[in-house]
Amino acid sequence: MGIAIQQLNTDGDVDKAQPYVAYDEDAIVVIGAGPVGMHFVNELVRKNCRAPVIVYGGEPWRPYDRVRLSSYLAGDVNREELELDAPENSVGEYEFRSNCTVVWIDRKAKKVKDAAGNVQRYLHVSGSV
Repeated sequence: MGIAIQQLNTDGDVDKAQPYVAYDEDAIVVIGAGPVGMHFVNELVRKNCRAPVIVYGGEPWRPYDRVRLSSYLAGDVNREELELDAPENSVGEYEFRSNCTVVWIDRKAKKVKDAAGNVQRYLHVSGSV
């Protein structure tokens, strides 16, 4: 499996490295890196999805379990216990674009645009991925 996670640089911006999944490549796009989004990605992996998957997260850190955030703030769990695992045993490509908010979706053209102005093509996912 190929996994790429964009990291923040010292200026607080996402590094401008070339994305792992090309913008002109059709991919499954998941908007939101919370538990539901990551559960969806793991289900794609479980079903041996071969399409590239891109997860957009508006926050500058790895996906975490927001449900357990109160436990973290109370000191009952540490930060690492909040992090959601990246998909394992994937046959396709997976890319997490952190600190990268989607600002519009063009359903007719099947494209999303992020806050940096990048336009990503996406695939329509039916019930039989």
